[in-house]
Amino acid sequence: MAEKLALYTSPSAFPNPQRLRIFMHEKGIADRFAETVYDMSPGVSSAGGNT
Repeated sequence: MAEKLALYTSPSAFPNPQRLRIFMHEKGIADRFAETVYDMSPGVSSAGGNT
């Protein structure tokens, strides 16, 4: 496979991103995505890292 698809998660969009990760593993598609977590909380100026 070429490039992984980008999946951007944020606590405001996905209050429980672990449910999304489990779903992707259940469907066998987790290896197709590269997740980047963004924390949009007040006072946070930079994006989170990969998980």
